[in-house]
Amino acid sequence: MSKIIKVVLLSLVFTLLSACGGGSGDGSNSATYPFRNAFIASLVTESEQFFSLSGSIEGSPPFGSGRVFNSTLSNTPFLATPAQRKLHHRTGSFTVNGAEFSIDQRDYLYYDFNFNYLGQIGLDDFLIVTGSSFLPATVQVGDSGVLYTGNKYLNSSFNTQIGTQSAVFSVDENSDRTFSDSVLLTIEITDYDLLGDVITSTTNLYYLTADERMLPINSVFESETKLITTTYQ
Repeated sequence: MSKIIKVVLLSLVFTLLSACGGGSGDGSNSATYPFRNAFIASLVTESEQFFSLSGSIEGSPPFGSGRVFNSTLSNTPFLATPAQRKLHHRTGSFTVNGAEFSIDQRDYLYYDFNFNYLGQIGLDDFLIVTGSSFLPATVQVGDSGVLYTGNKYLNSSFNTQIGTQSAVFSVDENSDRTFSDSVLLTIEITDYDLLGDVITSTTNLYYLTADERMLPINSVFESETKLITTTYQ
């Protein structure tokens, strides 16, 4: 059941490694939104989110709730390289078919001093980001592109590669206008095995506001036997 816990992952597990690929679309909102400043603000600020779970695990619905704590950045090396580390700590519980499971997971996310994502050490996620990095200052409706690519490993020794991971983003009009000046930012993170076959995908939805905030809405985790939605409150 460890993969279930991953649905609460990724409030902010990404950074942008490729430029904001793709141009603006035909949406009516031509304003620009401060992606870089909003992202950095989320990294340097301590925060918490509460969540509920729904969906399907091998045909049965899970019921649960919990809390995600996001620390500030601390100076901690990553693979002997100077870096900044952020803790995401998830706690809570859920039930499936009457059986109860606890959630208590710590994931450590590493960034360089320009706020570029370097990698992760977690319960079953050991990632080293590959390629160059870039954080665009602004995005607008219709923009999309690659956020990062990386190699996944069996454990924190990073000796045995087991697959790859990639993340892409897209920006869409916020039709419900929950926040008066915001767009919808989608981050899709996909895990592949060494043959290039998809193992899991997680789609994360945020409000990106003009006043430099990234506010999580929900995350949808999908694998061969699971489709789980984490809704943030």
